[in-house]
Amino acid sequence: MITVIIPALNEVSCIGQTLETLLAAKGDFEVLVVDGESSDATRDIAVRYYRVLTSSPGRAAQMNRGAEEAQGDVFLFLHADVLFPSSGILAIERALSDLKIPGGNFDVVYEGESF
Repeated sequence: MITVIIPALNEVSCIGQTLETLLAAKGDFEVLVVDGESSDATRDIAVRYYRVLTSSPGRAAQMNRGAEEAQGDVFLFLHADVLFPSSGILAIERALSDLKIPGGNFDVVYEGESF
């Protein structure tokens, strides 16, 4: 099983859309949103979709907190503003079925005029 770990801090503008894309994904996975003490409604939105953990702020601390609670044997660390492809989990499962492939990444497409 794959565990999707999303560190989040004040992501109210995008977390809902990101989690919606994961609802459409197929495959064997769980999602953990790790909130770093957001001062906005990030947590309130995230709990409507998936399990939310709390951590001190800081991406590394949040990622580690998610890994501690993960049930999967594969971790996918995802930014809170990523639109995840519905075939993404299946692509990871397929790639990792080849024992020569220890990990990987997806192509990244940025929207807008700046990073």
